[in-house]
Amino acid sequence: MDKKSLAELVRFRRKQAGLSQLQLAELAGVGKTLVFNVEKGNINVHFENLLSVLRVLNIKLRAEVVYPRNKLKKKPNES
Repeated sequence: MDKKSLAELVRFRRKQAGLSQLQLAELAGVGKTLVFNVEKGNINVHFENLLSVLRVLNIKLRAEVVYPRNKLKKKPNES
């Protein structure tokens, strides 16, 4: 999911819940500016703060980590 899609989802779910940006911020324990920035797609925030906002809106975040196979192989001198 890109920043724009996440911003739109947060805004949509906030409005669906009938919350103002300030109310969402208070429930998430973050500043109103953070909510404003997230909804504008400026998601350069602390990960924990973003997760707090997503939790209030019942948005689950999944991450898939893909490692190249050659990076997983141990070097001969590693135990």
